[in-house]
Amino acid sequence: LAYEGYKMDDTVAISRNPNVVADEVTLAEIMRRDFWGLPMHGAGWTNKSFRPLTTWTFRLNYLLHGLESSGFFIANVFLHCVASLLVGQTAMSVAGLSGSWAAIASLFFGVHPVHT
Repeated sequence: LAYEGYKMDDTVAISRNPNVVADEVTLAEIMRRDFWGLPMHGAGWTNKSFRPLTTWTFRLNYLLHGLESSGFFIANVFLHCVASLLVGQTAMSVAGLSGSWAAIASLFFGVHPVHT
């Protein structure tokens, strides 16, 4: 599965983010910076978009295959499929939906355009 290039804000969030591309990154550093790699506090502009789990997955992708965009694409599709399955599980266990209704909820979550 080949996927070429970054789209929209991926370049800033991934290839220019020190939490993703630095030689060494600590958990404390990830917690101090926003999604874009800018310091959350102090001088300078930041929109305070705090997404440490997303940044951590970007970092793991970077360590596995550098800035090759195909790896990021495949990992994100995989994580989205897992999240969709978890929606179905939650629909059954918490909401008490039957298996077919939970599958529909999972499918709607998986294909909804808000996730693009």
